[in-house]
Amino acid sequence: METNKPLFLGEHEKRHKNDVKLNTSSDVASYLTENSAGFFMHSDLCLFNITLNADDYSTLHVYPKQSVDALWALNVLRAVKSAQPQFGYVSTPEEFKSRNMISVEINEQVVESWVGRDLKKYLPGLYSYTLISFRQMKEKNIRPEILIESAIRTEAYDDEFIILDFFGGVEQWHLYKNKIDALCDTTEGIFSTVGIADAAKEAKNFLELSALLKKWR
Repeated sequence: METNKPLFLGEHEKRHKNDVKLNTSSDVASYLTENSAGFFMHSDLCLFNITLNADDYSTLHVYPKQSVDALWALNVLRAVKSAQPQFGYVSTPEEFKSRNMISVEINEQVVESWVGRDLKKYLPGLYSYTLISFRQMKEKNIRPEILIESAIRTEAYDDEFIILDFFGGVEQWHLYKNKIDALCDTTEGIFSTVGIADAAKEAKNFLELSALLKKWR
């Protein structure tokens, strides 16, 4: 039976014959010592991309190869509890782009740029399922009650973090997009593309667009 559980460890996005099996503890320990900056994990149904950083936030990106249900998505966020997570989310690619990508047409060409993803500056946004640590909310002056009131369901884990369920699934995000756009725009400490997207449309060339978006990258 195919599984979402990681089975192999390696250096590449695609499986290689020399990838390390995760059930061989001695090989895994040796591999992690030699690859302290990051690695990939592979399951039958998912790709896990881990980047480790001693001086900044480490990251985990999970890319399922097929659509996932709400329970699986929530379990991914719950599973990282011991790693003291600061921020996490589950969304469709389309929802992520709507929160963190600026797309404009310049000289008959569509130019796209990622923005608002620097957790040191602000919370990157709110998504279908969003994990936020209480530390991040305190640092960015975000009032938890404002977010909790807008969610249909929340889970609190001691004084570490909360998980907010805004829609009850990842496929319904477009039905609530305007509501979450407004919440991001009016809540201190949370990045919002509102206003930035309109300003970007005034750019006459790529250099003007790049200069405009520089501080939000």
